[in-house]
Amino acid sequence: MSRNLSWVVGLLILFALGVGALYYVMKSNPSAPANISPYQNPYSYGTPGTVSTTGSTSPSVSSVPTTYLPTASGGTIVAHDPTQDPSTKTLSVNPGHYYLGNAPDPSSSKPPSAPYIIEYIASTHYFGVELTQEPIGQARIEAEQYLMQHLGITQDQMCQLKYMVSVPWYVNQVYTGENLGFSFCPGAVALPQ
Repeated sequence: MSRNLSWVVGLLILFALGVGALYYVMKSNPSAPANISPYQNPYSYGTPGTVSTTGSTSPSVSSVPTTYLPTASGGTIVAHDPTQDPSTKTLSVNPGHYYLGNAPDPSSSKPPSAPYIIEYIASTHYFGVELTQEPIGQARIEAEQYLMQHLGITQDQMCQLKYMVSVPWYVNQVYTGENLGFSFCPGAVALPQ
């Protein structure tokens, strides 16, 4: 009986050593989050970057650190961090809300002069795109191009974002209250140019 007990104790020790070795390997080499494309660098999250200039007075978007953006379907996309983009603005009236490029003027009752406003809510990773000028079809295209360039993502990835494209009633009463979608995404509303 002591011989069987020796075997059991020996197997338990080997098992414990195996689990310990596996823990050590997993801890020293973390895996990438689920649903990351093998063509994207999963280890770039939070990499500190510096804003570089490209010979002009505007900083380079490509130097913005990357982050993982959760998608509407539960996956993730590696993109430039919208909160770290040099053109991103915050307003003290909405902490945690960021405006990519154009920002509304909270002290003015006049409509925005820009053709679109893109708001990013960091806590939910949600993008709200408001088309603020006619023709709204052209305003949507400009907003799409801006967002793709500043996030560094493709049209297919844009369609996976948590987002809404809308138009206020004072710009266009026909399309108010609808999610117009990005023009190249399935289910997008066709808009006049």
